[in-house]
Amino acid sequence: QLNVALSRPAGTIRYRLANGLLKEVTYWVCHELESSHPALKARPKIKPASKNEIDQVLWVPLSEAMVMLTSEQDREVLGRVVDMWSDGKLDTTPVILVRHARAVKRSNWQKGKGTEETRPLTARGKEQAKVIARQLDAYGARQVTSSPWLRCMDTLQPYADAAHLRIIERPELTEHAYSKHKKPVARAVRDLIREAQETVVVCLHRPTLPSVFKSVSDRSPNGLSKKIPAKDPYLKTGELFVAHVAHPYGRAAQVVAVEQYRPTTR
Repeated sequence: QLNVALSRPAGTIRYRLANGLLKEVTYWVCHELESSHPALKARPKIKPASKNEIDQVLWVPLSEAMVMLTSEQDREVLGRVVDMWSDGKLDTTPVILVRHARAVKRSNWQKGKGTEETRPLTARGKEQAKVIARQLDAYGARQVTSSPWLRCMDTLQPYADAAHLRIIERPELTEHAYSKHKKPVARAVRDLIREAQETVVVCLHRPTLPSVFKSVSDRSPNGLSKKIPAKDPYLKTGELFVAHVAHPYGRAAQVVAVEQYRPTTR
């Protein structure tokens, strides 16, 4: 068994089962985590897959794997990964942007008189934070960064506690700071994309997202721009946006793939 973290997505295939149901399988490029990685402290034990699903596990050379695959769709996935490697865009670092989980309404927080800095998560928001923790351990998040306001900190706290990580507070990411000076938020995101060497997550407020995604778009090729949120609210509460950053053959950092997920709670 290997402990791995997700990297950039490699594609999705769909096919019809014998019972008529449509099955969908999504593939990611993965990398192995060292045994001391913080994400493994946060990761629950994983139940082994049914033997009815997996006949055998083998490591084989690439050329042999392409011959062994009987599905054209599977061969296309593997070919896509080979192209990523050829272009120098296989080795990527996820930069994960999170809008804080569901918080108490401003008008309801201490009858509308509570401070924005201390406005807390709702019960649903706390459940969303637990789901987000599972998503972050899947990507192997090692650096945890946030606006210091309570609703952002509490969104990442379940993962930080489980992984034994300290949340790095960035005061320039608060709504108040952004309303006075927008450039520091854009600069912070640009720096994360340019400098990230390990998976980093940052928790943000909705008003800051126009500058945040402008910084992501500036580091993305034109073909990827349509997948980057471009209008309000950009992300819903508790939603994650994953920008996979590559340094193709020593060139400047570039976003080469993106994903977007909303935590599912009961």
